[in-house]
Amino acid sequence: MPTASVARAFALSACLVLGSAGAAQELSLGVIGGLYLNDDFRSRPDQFFESTEPLRSVSISRESSSFTPRIGPKVQVDFGQRWALEADVLFHRPVWTYTARYDPPIESRPGGPLVSEFVDRFDELMIEIPILAKRRFRLGGANLILEGGPALLPFGGYDNPGKVGIVGGVGTVFGAGPLRLQPTVRYTRWSASPEEASGGSPYPFRRDRISVLLGVDLPAASLGAKEPPSEAFSVGFIGGTTLTAGFPEKNGFAGLTTRMAGVAVEYRVSPRWSVEADALYHPLILSERARATVLTWETPVLAKRRFELGPTRPIAFAGPTFRLSGNRNSSRPSTVGVVAGAGVELRRGRFFVTPSLRYVRWAQDAPADNAPGMTRRNQVQALVTIGFGGR
Repeated sequence: MPTASVARAFALSACLVLGSAGAAQELSLGVIGGLYLNDDFRSRPDQFFESTEPLRSVSISRESSSFTPRIGPKVQVDFGQRWALEADVLFHRPVWTYTARYDPPIESRPGGPLVSEFVDRFDELMIEIPILAKRRFRLGGANLILEGGPALLPFGGYDNPGKVGIVGGVGTVFGAGPLRLQPTVRYTRWSASPEEASGGSPYPFRRDRISVLLGVDLPAASLGAKEPPSEAFSVGFIGGTTLTAGFPEKNGFAGLTTRMAGVAVEYRVSPRWSVEADALYHPLILSERARATVLTWETPVLAKRRFELGPTRPIAFAGPTFRLSGNRNSSRPSTVGVVAGAGVELRRGRFFVTPSLRYVRWAQDAPADNAPGMTRRNQVQALVTIGFGGR
């Protein structure tokens, strides 16, 4: 699992937005979503004969998902009326279905029943991070927006696709009350995967992608933000441990608690309210007997409320969380959940320490053949954030 790649991508996006926020006239927060218009994979049928008695025909078909939805948070920094910088974190889940048909049928296992068809389905949540420079033009009575920049694919993808791409797009912008709506058509060209570069793959991830997207955002000032953007942002390191095991007890062997660590970025929209996004690296251990590790990244997006209580600031927070996984060892951890918790912010100037407790409720895991067990849906985490920024 490319742990360093995820951390570098998260840090790069945060640094670009934080660095530009200080010179910005306006910062906006919102959500962006849409669809890919072409298939996620290039696929082709295949047929061959096995050297058996009698001769057996094997037909292979591969189906790719299409019109895959994408959604995630967006941040835009405007520099006057013409130029802006946008960073998105887009989640999507392509699906690849492999079907093999046998004539005559084969044994499913030695001595087992005969089967004429075998179907396997692969899917894995992916994160894309485009970082775009945007230029606005007046065209008649409408606003035309051209955008372009790099894109990162730090984790995800069944076929280990290329991790870097280039994005270009065209769109427009108009207002709807306090909201700003930005419909866009984007073209993305991804770098080649290692497998494709070394001779090809029977199921390559499509490198040329076209998508239609709609961004909806609000100026931070309309959310009640009083501080300049450079003072409203804070960044820090977050780490801790689970108080519950990642997997339930199995065959008399208990599951184990595990540690986690990552990066936290927060934006203060008012003295009491803020939004936090974390990237937490969290390995799960199957059990005290089977110590194989399932590697996961958790990305909670939290709304936070502060309370003044003397020199301390109690906080409460809640929001959705997303989970990526690799090295699954036949398990299939779910990808979405909800988080709620509380903590205390201890501050000295712009430095702060925040111990907190979190309760996480994950969606049910997808079925998996020979799985060692479903991950525990109810998790309790004890975490500490050490950071700088805000006030």
